[in-house]
Amino acid sequence: MYRINKYKNLLFLGGVLLLAIFLYTLYEKRVQTLHEEYLKLQVTLVKEYVEERKLSASHKIQRLKKTLYEENKRLEEKATYELKQKVDRVYESLHALSLKHKKKKSIAQLKESSLDLIRYGVDCGGRDEIFVSNFDAELLYTADKTKEKKNYSLYTDADGRNIALEMIQKVRKYSETYIYTNTHEGIRKLIYAKNLDIYDWFVGASLDLSKRSMELQAKFVDQSKDLAQGSREFVALYDKKKGEFLYQQAGDAFDATHIEAVTSNLLPEATWYTNTIDSNYYYSDSLESLDLYIIYGFAIKKLIPQL
Repeated sequence: MYRINKYKNLLFLGGVLLLAIFLYTLYEKRVQTLHEEYLKLQVTLVKEYVEERKLSASHKIQRLKKTLYEENKRLEEKATYELKQKVDRVYESLHALSLKHKKKKSIAQLKESSLDLIRYGVDCGGRDEIFVSNFDAELLYTADKTKEKKNYSLYTDADGRNIALEMIQKVRKYSETYIYTNTHEGIRKLIYAKNLDIYDWFVGASLDLSKRSMELQAKFVDQSKDLAQGSREFVALYDKKKGEFLYQQAGDAFDATHIEAVTSNLLPEATWYTNTIDSNYYYSDSLESLDLYIIYGFAIKKLIPQL
């Protein structure tokens, strides 16, 4: 009887042990399942977070670019209006002079009187920017002392364009033209030239856009500052030609090495870059009117455990 009870107890303990093993196995499987589900949820949350940030940043930057485009358009419209007003006043004054004296003076005398009128008489809202040339690229009048008459036909701007030749070709073909040019002194200029229709001359004026662009640039910098507000965000305006930042604001998650990979490979179109090593995302887009790139970045490393 004692031996029977002993076997019963052993069987009972064995059953309990098997049950415990079974329950522990179920528990381990459940824990593993929960862990896998947790990891999947993490990946999903990170993806959703990244996509939301990318979408939000893209929209903000595009709104800034639209504002910049509209303000730059107004700046250019104002500049073109000012230049045309100056040139039209000279054009009308010289035609009036020619009409009044063409029966009394020779062509040579009329030409000299016309140049004197530009130098001293015509009110064109400031004659410093006015110039007169013939179609042989001989500069007949300019207040710009940096341009010598003998070198005018050979003058090329900072981009290697022969501006005199370009003006002559376009004025001959279209009667008038607007030309943007970058000088060797680092000045961005807008030129308007118009066929005078007498004496085989054309008259023009130039306007320094650099100061206006600097004001627009400063305004855009202020607007861009709102893009990065946390320690995990980065925003910068980068001059690729000069290889330097006009402005940058970086949180604790960034340092110079994080940015080098982006600035060395900037594309003209809007682009997202992924730095998989440091878990950073960058967005860049060109600002043609300012000759700059805007770069925005955010970090996700350690945003959630295991990342």
